Amino acid sequence: IGILSIIPVIIMEIILIAFFSNITTYPLVYYFIQAFIIAGCCEEYIKLMVVKKYVYNDEHFDEVMDGIVYTVVASLGFACMENIIYVMSGDTSTAIMRAFTAVPLHAFASGIMGYYIGKAKFAETAEEERTLTYRGLLIAIGIHGLYNFILLLFYSSKVFFRGSS
Repeated sequence: IGILSIIPVIIMEIILIAFFSNITTYPLVYYFIQAFIIAGCCEEYIKLMVVKKYVYNDEHFDEVMDGIVYTVVASLGFACMENIIYVMSGDTSTAIMRAFTAVPLHAFASGIMGYYIGKAKFAETAEEERTLTYRGLLIAIGIHGLYNFILLLFYSSKVFFRGSS
């Protein structure tokens, strides 16, 4: 299911890119939007939805650690398909870089979110459950967005400096 979750993410990201590309001409603002809102929100939200829809209410989800495991598994399925797409349009250096940075990033960000999902599953109130779920989602978006923002800045500076010499 994590692999298939790439489909709604691609659709959401295409719509958001089209919307936001017409709003700002400032590169740093656009990189921030692209990193945190377009990639971070869409990808982490869909991974959360995979876990909430398919395993959250399963009888085997019976401890906090299960939130971490299920969310990391969903994220690795997503990262696998995302990497296939990137590598098909890139080269060997893209494959190597993504293997050592993007895959662990997806597992790390979603694993932290999974901890909060696991805590939420056993919360005493619905409000506490929502708070923990949103906290985990926001932390995952923050980690994911920061990673993407740094990459966007790095690649734009390479293009900028290469073009100015």
